[in-house]
Amino acid sequence: MKRFITAALFGAAMLSASAAGAAERMIQLKVSGMTCPSCSYQVESSLKRLQGVKQAHADADAGRATVIYDDGRVSVQKMLRALYEAGYPARPAG
Repeated sequence: MKRFITAALFGAAMLSASAAGAAERMIQLKVSGMTCPSCSYQVESSLKRLQGVKQAHADADAGRATVIYDDGRVSVQKMLRALYEAGYPARPAG
């Protein structure tokens, strides 16, 4: 019985650890229309307003944004829509 309880607790701990780790993702987005530091700020702000976005960094010179997010709370499509509505069409960088 003791082994069963230990195994059950260990399994539950592993399940919750892997579920928590699996939800955090990073994506790079190719963003059109960023020409200056103000544009980068607008892109970052648009992304950070979304629940589930943990970090966002935009680089106007590279035309890219790097986003760390919880995929259980926000989707890539939602990020792309927010950027489009802010005037910065984007797509996943390939």
